[in-house]
Amino acid sequence: MLDTDIVIIGDLLHLFNEEFDYGLSARGNLQVPVQGGVQLVHKGHLDRAEQWLSLVLDLWDAKAKLNSRGEYGFTGDQHIYADAMVGMGGDRTPIMNKASAKGTSHMPIDKEGHGTFDIMLIPADRYNRNPGGAGAALAKERVAVLHYKGGRKDGMYKVWNPMRSGGLKAVYKLKSIA
Repeated sequence: MLDTDIVIIGDLLHLFNEEFDYGLSARGNLQVPVQGGVQLVHKGHLDRAEQWLSLVLDLWDAKAKLNSRGEYGFTGDQHIYADAMVGMGGDRTPIMNKASAKGTSHMPIDKEGHGTFDIMLIPADRYNRNPGGAGAALAKERVAVLHYKGGRKDGMYKVWNPMRSGGLKAVYKLKSIA
């Protein structure tokens, strides 16, 4: 599941060679260690993914009721996923520590009455990258997903148009991708 402000420039299929129940991108931010712009569901684990999302949505609903406007804000999904992983108001350091810039990591989440969920964390700097810098860095760092969130959406065309006309080689030649 991908946000609509994403441009895919690399392979994601190899991520599904691992077994997991649900996948989220993780980053080195203690307040918001996971991001929901890229979410993975393993074909063989659809039932477990549905159970996980049901728990997440129940938590979101409970938190929304605490808010007088009935919402949990623009970044609500990010906080809800983290809270679901470590418990409401829990220490988010374990999520950050599991996140690796070099590859995926797995975090078992035990939910009483539901068993253990295997949450795969994928490095956001490669699979949910905030765009910036030049195109050459994308090739060097093997970036697969650019996420033009917030006010960056107009920047998508800086990558999308050259990719449509000249492929990835044209993207890697860009002086700026933001």
